[in-house]
Formats: sequence, C-alpha cells, structure tokens
Amino acid sequence: MNILVLDGNENQAVACVRSLCRAGHSVVVGSTFSWSKAGWSRYANGTFTYPAPDRDPLAFVKHIATEIQKHPKSLILPMTELSMLPLSAHRDVIFSAGGKLLLPSHSTVLQAFDKRHTTSLAASLGIATPHTWLINSAAEAEQIAESISYPVVLKPRSSNQIEKDGQLRATGKPLYATNAEEFRSAYGSIARRSSSTLVQEFIEGVGSGYFALMREGEVRAEFFHRRIRDVRPTGSGSSLRVSIAPQPELRNAGLAILQALRWHGVAMVEFRVRPDGRPVFVEVNGRFWTSLPLAIHAGVDFPAMLAQMAETGDVTGPAGYHEGVRCRWFLGDVQHLVDTFAGPPAGFPGNFPKRLPTLLTFLKPVRGTYHDNFSIEDPLPEVGDWLHFAAHRVPSFLRKPKSQPAKGALGVLHVHSKYSDGEFTLPELKDIFQPAGCKFVCVTDHAESFDDSKLEQYVSECDRLSGGDFLFVPGLEYGCEGGMHILGYGCTKLANSKDPQQVIEHIHEHGGIPVIAHPADRMFSAIEGFSVLPHGIEVWNTKYDGRYAPRTETFHLLERMQQIKPTLRAFYGQDLHWKRQFRGLFTSLNGSATDREKILDALTQGEFSGTKGDLRLPSSGQLDQDTLLRFELEHRNSDRLRKIAKYCKNAGGRFGLAVPQSVKSQLRRIF
Repeated sequence: MNILVLDGNENQAVACVRSLCRAGHSVVVGSTFSWSKAGWSRYANGTFTYPAPDRDPLAFVKHIATEIQKHPKSLILPMTELSMLPLSAHRDVIFSAGGKLLLPSHSTVLQAFDKRHTTSLAASLGIATPHTWLINSAAEAEQIAESISYPVVLKPRSSNQIEKDGQLRATGKPLYATNAEEFRSAYGSIARRSSSTLVQEFIEGVGSGYFALMREGEVRAEFFHRRIRDVRPTGSGSSLRVSIAPQPELRNAGLAILQALRWHGVAMVEFRVRPDGRPVFVEVNGRFWTSLPLAIHAGVDFPAMLAQMAETGDVTGPAGYHEGVRCRWFLGDVQHLVDTFAGPPAGFPGNFPKRLPTLLTFLKPVRGTYHDNFSIEDPLPEVGDWLHFAAHRVPSFLRKPKSQPAKGALGVLHVHSKYSDGEFTLPELKDIFQPAGCKFVCVTDHAESFDDSKLEQYVSECDRLSGGDFLFVPGLEYGCEGGMHILGYGCTKLANSKDPQQVIEHIHEHGGIPVIAHPADRMFSAIEGFSVLPHGIEVWNTKYDGRYAPRTETFHLLERMQQIKPTLRAFYGQDLHWKRQFRGLFTSLNGSATDREKILDALTQGEFSGTKGDLRLPSSGQLDQDTLLRFELEHRNSDRLRKIAKYCKNAGGRFGLAVPQSVKSQLRRIF
C-alpha cells in the first residue's frame, strides 16, 4: 500500500517510515522543509514538500491531494495537530483524490484536542481530574486570581488555535503560578496567544501514558510506559522512557475516555500518577506520539497495525509485549540536561531535578537502550535530527534578551547581487525583502566587479526599482590589502587604492559611510592603529559569524576604538550572497525612510538598531554583560557545529567525495 507520512521532522515519523517499510509498504515522506530526518531514512521511498498547514490550511490539503494522484490510494498519516486538523476538516478533498484517513468524525477530532472538553468528559466518567477553570476575559482572570488555591498551571485551551482567517496558530507551552501576582503575569502571556485559557491545580506526580489503537471505539491494541525523563523537566514529551506492565487503573481510565469519544485510529491518553499511585487525567493526543519508537521496540507495532486496519478493515493486536524496554531520544535528553542546569522557571511549584544527579544519570550508559532516531543500519535520521534542531529550533530554544519591537523603517545592510558574486538579481532581492516588510536594502556589490559602464548600469537599475514604498541604496564593498574589506554605504565611486585608510578617505569624500566589514581577529591590531578611522564596524555579519550570535571580540574592538572616536557605530549586516543563506538579521531606523538621504543620515547619526526576531541591538554596540556572555556561549556552540561540518567536508575531499550542492545550500541556512 502507498503511504504518505507527513511532518517528516518528528520522531514518530522516523518510527513510522521504518515500521511501514518493513511491513512491505511504499512510504513517501512529506515536510514543509526541503529535507527531513524521516526523509533521510534508508527506508523512505521518496520525499516531497508541502505548504505550511498553519499558514494556508486549504493549500496544504490540496497539495496532499495532488501527491495522492502521484501515489494512488495512499493512506495519509499526519504526525502533528498542525497537519491533522486541516486534513480532518477538509477530508472530502482527500477522499475525492482517492486517499485514506483513519480518523473519527471531525467534531470528535476537535473535541479530543479541546482540553476543557476532555477534562469535563473524564470527570463525568468518574476519572480523577485537576480542579479546572476556563478564562475567556481579563475580568474573569482577575476574579479567579484572588479566589483560587495555589499552585496552579495555566495553559491554552488547545495546542493549536484556528484563527478567523482560517490559519492555525500554535499556542505555546503552559506557565505556572504560586500566587496572584504570578497568575496575572502568566495569564497575560497566554492570553496573547490563545483566546481561552485553562487554569488547573498543579498535580505533582510521574507522567504515564495509555496508548491504544481503536476501531470505532473498540480497542485493538494497547501499550503502557513510564517516563524516566521529560524533555522539559517541568513536564513535556519524554526523552527517556521504559515499557511497563499494563496498569489496570490507568487502562480503565484511558480506555473509558477513548470509548466515550468512539475514537477511531491511534491515540494517547496522558496522566500524572500521584505519589499514592492514583492517576490524574491530563489530556488526549489523538495522533501518533513522540515516544512511538518505544512501543515498536517492545513489540506493539502501531504503524503496521494501523496500515493493516486501513487495508483490510480490522486488525488483531499482539497478546502482549516486552516489559522493561528502554528507549531514548538523545537530542531531547540533551535538552533536558541543559534545562536542568538552567534551573526551574519562575513560579514552578513541583520537584525539579538536581543538576549533578541528572548529569551522572545522563552520562551513565544502560545496556540495551534503544534510540528514537539512531540505528546502526539507518543512522542518517539522527544526523538530520541535530541539523534540524540547529537550523530551526535553536533560535527559539536559546534565551533572548527582552526588548521592545522595532517601530521604525525596516531594512537590510550588506547585500550582494548578480552584479558581483551574489545569486540574486536586484528584482529578486526586491521580491524577497519588500514582502518581508523592508523599506530599504543597502546593496554593496564588490567594487572589483565593475568598470564605469557597468557601474552606471548598476546605479540606474537601483533607481528604476526604487519608489516611495521601497528603496535600493547602491554602494560598494572595497577589497583592501591584507584581506580587509571596507563597505561604502551610499558610495558608488571606484577607488584607485587598496590601502584601507585611503579607501576610508575615498568613501568619506564621496558622501558614503565607511564601515569595516567582518574584521578577522588577526586584523584587530592594524585597525586599532588606523589614523583615519571609519564610521563604523560590522559587529555581526551572519555569513561569517553565523545566524545565532556575533563574536563578542568584535564588540570589544568597537568599545576600544570608541575611546578614540566615541561616535563609531555598530553595524549589523547579512552579507547576503546565496539563495539558501540565512536572511533574518535586519536594521531598523528610528524614523521613516522616505528617501536615500534620510536612510544614510540615520545610519550616520546612529538612529538605528540591529534586529533579529525579538532581539534588538543598539547602534552604540554597548551590550550588558549577560548578553555578551550569552552571545559568547551561543557563538561557541555554533562554531563547534561549523567546525564539524568543515571537518566532514575536508575528510570527504581526501577520499574524492564532494559535498552535494543541495547539502551546501542547506548548511548555508544553518550557518
């Protein structure tokens, strides 16, 4: 049977691909990214990309329908709510294309993902639930804040919220409160990302799950495990878990909920088991779960059974499974270790793991432990897991300094086009940055690529593509002696010298802004000896320094030079060359950008800041010690990854193995 496994960067997707291929099915992996760890599995028969379901759910469903036509009568297996909800809502599109879905009715799907509904359902069945309040307004929150007993946990009513425009939005993780003041703060945060907030008494206990394959409300296979470590020590999916014997009380509660829902397909019912052994209901996950590999290793092959049920109409599950089997998500375990050393979040009332015992148990090998993504015969999903983490999750995982959002005109500094060694034309750059909200782009193509005729064409095209709502500011990047590069923002006159100080003078004379680009450490002493100083130093160049953090040494260089010239500015540039390169570092002016002179004047006066996500960096370059320390740690970690990638490239070269261009392109997104 043809099977399309979606959400290819989820652990359960890797487990499904391996299981289903071994069962004799043809498996194609889909993802919103151009590659995925499940797609890198040797068992995958193909891959495809699809539109992000949260941005355009219907376009996503139609794309899946198109893939079904390439792989007739495919069974569609979504791994997350983000993909499952649109497929459920528009299942007629899938069925019309000849595809298959093993889901209950859409109304039941919505009920299962509504934490308020499932909590009420569990309570009506006599299952222990935490005291729960639903808040829909600030007035209700204020009333409850002073009347409830603490501690409590605050969480969005559902993990993904359907907006008025039809888009899906992830609502984020829960927060905790031990008093009314913490409650108000936590509610304010969650209310910004969810229309309804669920408040529940905090339950101390161990996370446990009841896992089942259901056919129209009747159980066909079931499994139990106990969590040893969670990815987040405050509670989340597990990073290490062990299969356990069936637990009668857990089974009775979990099965009762799924039977009441008349669930069809796979599901997990999550509980917290109190110290006295009594399970308390947490939530229902009506899809494959992250820890799925453990069940398969223990002998309950949920993906293969689900496929058989889709193919034949029914299935008989195994009589039992192996107890005491351990399975570890190594990357998740590393995250657990990092979070443990960071300490408990504000307001967390539960038992938080100790640092040293956690480190010792993390390092202690346990014979026979399986891994979610790594196996000797299929190692690439583990590699993909780490690369995906570095490319897409590190920015949100790392702590960021709190800052106010940029309010002025947004733009980009240090960009190259096809006029020199860039891969974009000027119209393509406009098509990229204007929809991203940018009002200007400072292009600095390499001066060595021009003669007078080509330079005139370059300036003319920048003029032609500029208007009231978007401006190109043409400039040049001058290569100098010793490998130094000087950016001339707003300067389009060729220089007759390679001496950096003479180039700085040349840029000043022609009304430009001279900035030393990505200075290498070996150049610092020469720069500090300049008698002719630039207007600024590029303290963060995401091509050289990486997307995650700048080098703190460059900020210290700027600080030393500001003792000589206090008006020296810190500049933040992308150094954009390649189509697959990171493009998330911007410059925000304090005011509007109605013409080039105002843009250049703002850059001259320091009326700007560097922005990346929520991060805002001043033109003075003066950062607090906590931020500098964080940058140093982040840059050190990303530098290690770059060195590993470079080592692998060089090692392959010694054996005549070239890095494929597609892999290089993906690495440019990461580094």
